[in-house]
Amino acid sequence: MIELSPEITTIIMLGGILLAVSTGFPLALAVGSVGLIVGYLLLGDATFQIIYSRLYSLAQN
Repeated sequence: MIELSPEITTIIMLGGILLAVSTGFPLALAVGSVGLIVGYLLLGDATFQIIYSRLYSLAQN
């Protein structure tokens, strides 16, 4: 886990999305992968627990 200010996090995410889209990846894959990577760097393993609980509650609804 690393500590970043919200401004730096936003710049990293926007740059990652622009880079991924400009290389030809679909927007959905770019947003999802950048979100997973930055989430893992900032929150660690809790990122996957959060995603799992969100998907489980979505499937239950």
